[in-house]
Amino acid sequence: MDGLLFFWIAWMFWGLVTFNFKKSFYRTYYAFVTLALIALSGEVLQIGWMAINLAFLLLCLLCSASFRAISKRMMVHHVVIALIIALVYVSLLLFSIYDPVWEFLYTKYSIAFILVIVAHFTVKTFSTRFSVLAMGAVQGEILLALLYHNLGIPGIVGSFHFFDVLAVTLGISGIWGAFVRITKSLETFLHKTQERRGYS
Repeated sequence: MDGLLFFWIAWMFWGLVTFNFKKSFYRTYYAFVTLALIALSGEVLQIGWMAINLAFLLLCLLCSASFRAISKRMMVHHVVIALIIALVYVSLLLFSIYDPVWEFLYTKYSIAFILVIVAHFTVKTFSTRFSVLAMGAVQGEILLALLYHNLGIPGIVGSFHFFDVLAVTLGISGIWGAFVRITKSLETFLHKTQERRGYS
């Protein structure tokens, strides 16, 4: 069922932010944005031939705002990486249409895993990686909608399938980022412990 993964991960993230983050602007911002995406995900706006999910429109605005906060020098790099992620996203979904024999390889999890690998090899910082992944997925969804329209395939821009893929992608990236941070913290702790005990 499309949308189940999105709602599950979104509510988990909301609970994590609300009950575990210290009271700050970022906690309020992330909690509000998550609730807004959940609330708007069931609403669709019809613009000409294009049916657009309102949560997808909000996500477009958020991605654009996050990119505007980046320096111009880094913005070019991140835009290029986002375009690469978009092309990977489109390619995988098109392969699942034209080569249905191998459709089992193009699941939400495999697509998300591949997108995360691309982002982790090309973007260094944890927070920026989230923005680039989201922007790449958004651009890929728009490009895919245009291709579907030319092929005569109806659909919603920002469908629940898209949000499932995005949620799993950001979830995997977040878990991996947390694992790296915990590993570095343990390494630092062990190094300081060895220094106190006189080990080299």
